Amino acid sequence: MHKTLIYNIFPTLAGNLDQWEEWVNHAVDLGFNWIYINSVFAPGASDSIYSVADPFRLNPKFEVSGDAESGISQLQRFLQRHRERGVRFMTDLNLLHCAIDAPALQLHPDWFMREASGEPVHPFGPDPLDPCNVTLWDDLAEYDIYGSPDRLNLWKYLETVVDFWVGLGFSGFRCMHVTSVPAPLWRTCIRAALVRAHAPVLFVADALGESLEKVRALHECGFHHLYNSSCWWQFDADWALNQHDLLQSVAPTVSFPENHDTPRLFHKTEALTAVQYQRYLFACWFSSALQMTMGYEYCWQKPCHAVRTTQADQEPRDPDISAFIRACNRMSSAWPILCEEGRVMALSPLWEPTLLLSKTIDGQEGRLLINKDWTQPREAELIDNCEICRPVLAEGHWSWEPASGRLELAPAEIVLIRRNE
Repeated sequence: MHKTLIYNIFPTLAGNLDQWEEWVNHAVDLGFNWIYINSVFAPGASDSIYSVADPFRLNPKFEVSGDAESGISQLQRFLQRHRERGVRFMTDLNLLHCAIDAPALQLHPDWFMREASGEPVHPFGPDPLDPCNVTLWDDLAEYDIYGSPDRLNLWKYLETVVDFWVGLGFSGFRCMHVTSVPAPLWRTCIRAALVRAHAPVLFVADALGESLEKVRALHECGFHHLYNSSCWWQFDADWALNQHDLLQSVAPTVSFPENHDTPRLFHKTEALTAVQYQRYLFACWFSSALQMTMGYEYCWQKPCHAVRTTQADQEPRDPDISAFIRACNRMSSAWPILCEEGRVMALSPLWEPTLLLSKTIDGQEGRLLINKDWTQPREAELIDNCEICRPVLAEGHWSWEPASGRLELAPAEIVLIRRNE
């Protein structure tokens, strides 16, 4: 059974279509079977990749100059070539808005929400870490997907966009602003994608920062995965465990150690490689799917930006933890506890310097022991009759060995535990 292992290529950081090749091949070598490429379609005047003016045309930044084919044909050829080798691609899907200067505003003014002044309404969204911190995007215009007098044609248009992107070769979507879009529209688009592809198409809901009540309501939409907030969990409170229980009742979840919207972990920890290992393996253990942003394996520190990021922002490829990433991904197929959804519980007090977690799937249990201290070794008591695996100390080599009594963990070390059969 293939696990859902997603490698995120941030397109402006990677370069043009030809230069994406290196990163796709690299991701496949690391064991990823999905490539998530952020929005790649023609932007408006703000030049933000998330301010899409024409969803039927490739962003000119990504076209290969000198190629006789149109940009969109280049993209289709690229996607289908890699699809033949078993790589599947996903991109961003936003049914809530488009660029403020998109032709649709002139062609279909009734499709958009309006202020009392007649100006288009700009969308806004909460910070996942601080829901009280709300961002307004003034380069975007919000569709009136609930109340438009021409709602039928608006929904048909959005369905056509999804159909077109699936026809290009995309097999999945990171769905944005999911709680602001009616469930029937999501169901319509998911059904249309399935019909167009003649195969399953993955719809992953990004509801980070939304209330638990709104997330619970997504159950009727038909999403295949939900992003969870474990990236922000410091192992010191039970909110992440409670959230995980709730999300599982809606759909399986996706963990990530960082993403294109967060600060880089290596920058946040002031260059602690041990934490890079810890958070990746934790993400692999915690939920059924995993996503990693390009450069994480090289401990890059510059955050991705929707407007300013360019290929010049790539950093040196040292330190390089690729071997560890590759080993974790390979092990996810060998040990059922990794990259599978299960009931996760804390078996030790959350205030202690180490944390012991238990995950149960169909009666099979696996445990995870975490040193929460990034700079000091800590000791913890092991259960009787167990085996442990210490891939961080073994530089990515996975081997199980019997252990008992007290175990000293290196700073930020993470240890896998299973009962000795």
